[in-house]
Amino acid sequence: MGTRAWTALVIGIAGYEAYCIRSERQDELLSRVLDRARAKHPVANVAILATIAATSLHLARAVPSRFDVFALLHIA
Repeated sequence: MGTRAWTALVIGIAGYEAYCIRSERQDELLSRVLDRARAKHPVANVAILATIAATSLHLARAVPSRFDVFALLHIA
């Protein structure tokens, strides 16, 4: 089930990005939309960066579970 979820995420994101590039909607690429949100809302910028960092550390298993935000929230 997890493998299917990762596959769906990768295909969905890659497909969306390819669609944006092919239809000349580069301003709708996920990274550019995120850049606009971060620039427009300073508080959102901090929250977005913290979420990216926490998710990356969790997926890389780079922190002990006692410091893993997902484990602390009982999400993982």
